[in-house]
Amino acid sequence: MKPTKVFIYSNDTGLSKATANELVNVLSIREFEIASKYDETVDLIACIGGDGTFLNCVHECRLPRMPIIGINTGHLGFFQELVPSELEMFVNHYNDGNYTVEKIHPIRALITDRDGIHEITGINEILVMGMYTKLAHLSIIMDDTPIQEFIGDGILVSTPVGSTAYNYSLGGSLVAPELDALQLTPMAPMNTSAYRCFRSSILYPASKKVRLVTRKSTVGDKLLLAYDGLTREFSNVSKIDVMQADDEIHLLRLPGYDYWKKLTNKLL
Repeated sequence: MKPTKVFIYSNDTGLSKATANELVNVLSIREFEIASKYDETVDLIACIGGDGTFLNCVHECRLPRMPIIGINTGHLGFFQELVPSELEMFVNHYNDGNYTVEKIHPIRALITDRDGIHEITGINEILVMGMYTKLAHLSIIMDDTPIQEFIGDGILVSTPVGSTAYNYSLGGSLVAPELDALQLTPMAPMNTSAYRCFRSSILYPASKKVRLVTRKSTVGDKLLLAYDGLTREFSNVSKIDVMQADDEIHLLRLPGYDYWKKLTNKLL
């Protein structure tokens, strides 16, 4: 039987580099194969760093379908499963098949402008906002039903795992990862005699598509789309469709993993 092939992705901090070296030693003793670069022959990805490093890893590896084990050398570490002192323990559990797989569904946005259709994907969220101090004036349509004429800084659509990220900072709800749902959260909505915009987040089934249509005051302006810490600018946007992606990200979870305990310890 061929050895398990592991690709190690790490940020550049001293602790992460030391952890990566130690992981190479632990895996080599157990006769794992260490991949020098990521490709489709890899069986397992070990991601060393914090949540930002995890998101960078997923995007740079093009939304990999092979499982990922996260080793936290950062701050919150919601995606990460281990700390550096637990490498031996992890390898023992992995060899015994003593783990579960948590499936994460990203979201994708299809942006239509005068040049065609562009696609971006987010693990945590996709944020649509005006550039600089420009307000975004958007019609929000759920499937085929108009629900809001929104004017404000922007609209954020988050996944359950992204509910603890920027969504939470905007006052959105925390969502258990088992729920097949997405969340629409307003960013600095206007509430005046001229505009009445919703102020709380909307939790809705992930099977539904949200369409954001630019209104006359916004069509010629640039829009900024932010996703997982990455940004892209678009001009002359007519509409943006946001929906759950078909891709899946697979996280390894070890015995004793408790989402609610992690949430309490790290956030609440």
